[in-house]
Amino acid sequence: MKELVRNSVTLLSANAISQGIAFVVLPVIARLYSPEELGILSLFLGIEGILSVVANGKYEFAIILAKEKQRAADTFNLCFLINTVFSFSLLVLLLLGAPSILKTLHYESLKDVVYYLPFFVFVVAFAQASTFWFNYNNRFSLTARYCLGQGITNSGLKVGLGFLKAGLTGLIWANFLSHLFAILSCFTRKETWKGLFHFNKSNILSVASQHRKFPQYTLPHSFVNMLASNLPILLLSGYFGMAEIGLFSMGITIGFRPINLLSNSLDQVISQKIAEKVNKQESIWANLFQSLRKVFLVMLPLFILIYFLVPVIIKYVLGERWEQSAFYIQILMPWFFFALFAASLSSMPSIFGKQRMALILEILLIALRFIALCTGIYLNSFVWAIILFSLVSTIVVAAQLIWYLLLVKKYEQSC
Repeated sequence: MKELVRNSVTLLSANAISQGIAFVVLPVIARLYSPEELGILSLFLGIEGILSVVANGKYEFAIILAKEKQRAADTFNLCFLINTVFSFSLLVLLLLGAPSILKTLHYESLKDVVYYLPFFVFVVAFAQASTFWFNYNNRFSLTARYCLGQGITNSGLKVGLGFLKAGLTGLIWANFLSHLFAILSCFTRKETWKGLFHFNKSNILSVASQHRKFPQYTLPHSFVNMLASNLPILLLSGYFGMAEIGLFSMGITIGFRPINLLSNSLDQVISQKIAEKVNKQESIWANLFQSLRKVFLVMLPLFILIYFLVPVIIKYVLGERWEQSAFYIQILMPWFFFALFAASLSSMPSIFGKQRMALILEILLIALRFIALCTGIYLNSFVWAIILFSLVSTIVVAAQLIWYLLLVKKYEQSC
């Protein structure tokens, strides 16, 4: 139990430090790069994030399920092969038809950087599989090294290349090299990659068949989650200026980064306590309600205060050209508030075996978001697109929160 806590603290600390550094250098980056450049980067990373979900076929999750180290290595090798084929196919596709693809999607702003995409996807997907391999071997320090190294290198390169006036290309290279250097630093010892990259056809086919449910079920769910997260950037980039996208993405970054850190920490604590009590068939409502009540009493006045102060904060911290980001943060704050509580209880469906319903709610959320954003596009109003997006997101996330609490109530009746 102590080892589990220590490993969790190691990973959470590395992630928190990495995110914290990125947050601290944000005022510098905001002055070195234009909203348009950061908007194009957001679109590029949104597409990369979706493609990286697909690149391993989600077989990386199967690595930690292996009963024998050789099976884990075979699963890693399967991920590597799928990733290689997928990334190479993507490269060929772009070489053959990138201009027409970008024109169809109205993504002409990516014309100078789109060919970096296959290499970016390959490195990120490789890093994802590698972290599962590290965790399988109880090398959580390597996962922490990758997370921390990627964050520090990314922030440092962005600042350095920004002073060199590298512009958009500098932003892409900073993100790409940070992933590459960080993951390569984890493979400096032979013992780390011992057993990997030996491709036995029958073994690889065996693990592919054994864990076929991951590409069948986990992959679609992860794809929907990633698409839902990036939908505003992906959809609005084709119809509005990239400067507006940059201002909006900055608002999302500033609003959601602390929310993610806080909700992940709360989820770790709350889910662990609830899972223990559920296994023992003990009551959980009183403790859960007390925890949520404390968070609510602290967060509600804080959110109200931030709502009124954020325009002043953004103006003086990031500069006057980012003032519109404060307006977008204000629009999104109801969603941020409910997302904090819903994300803190996101493990509830897994604990109570309701993953299918969770997927249905995710699909409903993305459908409503799509309608909201399309309405804004139809009205030719970026602001109305964000208002409607925030409204439907708030309603659905609030419904998720209510559902989580109803799951607990239903469980209480069976105790």
